[in-house]
Amino acid sequence: MNMDLSEAFKKIKEAEKYAHPKSSFFFKKDPEWAEAAHSYETAANMFRAQHSNENAVDAFIKAAEAHRNSNSMYLAAKCSETAASILEKDNKVEESCKNYELASQEYFMGNNSDRAAAMLINAAKVIEKNSVERAVGYYKKACETVDDGESKLSYDTYKKVIVALTKLRVINEAIDVAMRLNAVYIEKNHANALFKNELTIIILLLYNDKFNVAEDYYSVFCGEKSDQNGTNYSDFGNKFLNSEEGITADEILNAYANSDPELMNKATSSFSVKYLDNEVVKISKELRLKVSSGQTQFSSNNDIDLCGNNLSPGANNIDLCTGTFGVTSNNFNGGESLANNDGFNLC
Repeated sequence: MNMDLSEAFKKIKEAEKYAHPKSSFFFKKDPEWAEAAHSYETAANMFRAQHSNENAVDAFIKAAEAHRNSNSMYLAAKCSETAASILEKDNKVEESCKNYELASQEYFMGNNSDRAAAMLINAAKVIEKNSVERAVGYYKKACETVDDGESKLSYDTYKKVIVALTKLRVINEAIDVAMRLNAVYIEKNHANALFKNELTIIILLLYNDKFNVAEDYYSVFCGEKSDQNGTNYSDFGNKFLNSEEGITADEILNAYANSDPELMNKATSSFSVKYLDNEVVKISKELRLKVSSGQTQFSSNNDIDLCGNNLSPGANNIDLCTGTFGVTSNNFNGGESLANNDGFNLC
């Protein structure tokens, strides 16, 4: 054992004395959690500097617990996050996700919902290769942590999740989140960002062969009618209709409806599409190929309900009126497997 690790283990013993003080028959000592946390964290950093990752993780986890016991949630979250990051680099997927989720809880309890969401996004990225379903669960929880729209980076959280879900080709879920982002943009009067998001939704719907739904959404975005979730597009309808994004969305719809590859190439090559996220641009190129190869589809039953009517069961149901966000809840449960039939609900 080299000198640095010896010093680290000495710090662990010091921390244990603070965390578990010896008491006499007549006098009971209370733990000194702040001091214990400091010693554990010092040891953890010593271990990490010497690439003793297993010891470092154990010390960071103990430091996080000590910080929690001293009601220092932000510091606890930082330690849990660091432990998760080390575990991620060591390809210990389940343990990494567990600690990212713990860090999320701690940040959330410390009134830092943006960082809480970021931890869940990290967990989702770690688990993506093993389970898309669990990754989707984490991404949706990340949105729920900023669902009040009040956090400083709520826009970024929604946008990151939309991109991640699009990259995974979980398109219905991506549209679900995008519709929620629309409501935030409308509330905050961010017209330009709203129009880009609306164009993204049209492209994603057509990629998923939901032409009738895309037409309905285009009408909603133009302010011609409202959905049932209380979001009113009328103040932005004419502006979207005459915006570059609105004109491009109309051209893309027409190109798809008429199987017109020339018009589709023109529309998807426009600056309004090129300025969208790279993953959406990739989708638009795939949509271009779909039209040019005559693979467009027009489903007779898109399972779409804009008016509160009952839907027949289906694998791709879209319900704009029930008020349920997917299948997750607001509690943190370690990313348990979710029942997911690729349906989504935008209310």
